[in-house]
Amino acid sequence: MASASDMNFGDMLDAVGEMLGPEDLALAHGTRRTYWPDFTARSNRLARNLREMGIETGDKAGFYLRNQPEYTEALAACFKGRFTHVNVNYRYLADELFYIFDNSDAAVVFFDAQFTDQVELVRGRLPKVKAWVQIGGGDVPDWAVDYDCLAADGDPSPARHRPITRRFVFPLHRRNHRNAQRRDVVTIRLATSVQRRRRESRSALPVHYGRVQDGGSAYGENGAAGARLSPDAWHRAVHGDGCAARRRRNYHAGTEHQL
Repeated sequence: MASASDMNFGDMLDAVGEMLGPEDLALAHGTRRTYWPDFTARSNRLARNLREMGIETGDKAGFYLRNQPEYTEALAACFKGRFTHVNVNYRYLADELFYIFDNSDAAVVFFDAQFTDQVELVRGRLPKVKAWVQIGGGDVPDWAVDYDCLAADGDPSPARHRPITRRFVFPLHRRNHRNAQRRDVVTIRLATSVQRRRRESRSALPVHYGRVQDGGSAYGENGAAGARLSPDAWHRAVHGDGCAARRRRNYHAGTEHQL
C-alpha cells in the first residue's frame, strides 16, 4: 500500500476497506445498509468494468440521479478509476441535459431508471458517450447497461493501474457560464506538507498571525515583524482583496485551485 503522502482518494478508500470488516457500516440510506467489504468490492468492480468498456483516465462521468447509495459507490469508482465526476441536477430536462453532457464531453453517464425517458431524448445527439449505465432496476434499454451487473460481476480487488500522485487529487468538472465553448476541470490539490505551508507563509511577509495590538504597527524597526495580524488581515496586506488575491489566500491556507 502507498504511503500516506502518495495516496489519492481511491487509494484512501481501498486502505480503509482493507481495515474494516463486515460489521462496519459504510452507507446508510433509509432502510438500506451497505457495509465496508461490499462497498469496497462493488466500487472496485465498477471501476474495473468501466475501464474494460473503454472509459479512460480523465474521462468525464455524468451523474443524473438522486441521492442514493449507488451515487456514492459510483463516485468511489470514479476516484479509483481516475474518472472525473460531473454532477447533473435531477430536475434537468432534455435541452439542459444535452448541454451538460455535451459541454463536459461525458464518456459515461449514470442515470436513474425514472429518468430514462429524458435520457432517450438526448442520447442520439451525444455520440461521445461510450456507456449509459441505468440504476434502479427494471427493464434496461438495449442501449444501456445495468448498474448492478457492473457492480456485482468481476474482480473485486483494487485496480493497480492507478499512477501514484504526490498529493491528494479530487477532480471536478465545472461548467463555465461565461463561455459555453470552454470546458474547465477544477483540480483541487490538498497540500500534504505542513512544513511547506509554514515556510511559504513565513516568507511572504514578516508579520505574525494574531491580534493587532492597540496602537501598534504591522511592522517594527527596519521592517521587522511588530504587531500581530489576523490571518485575513495578513493576506489582505500581502495580496489585496481581489479574486486573484482570494485564490492566493486559499493557496497559503493549504489548498490550491488550478483551472
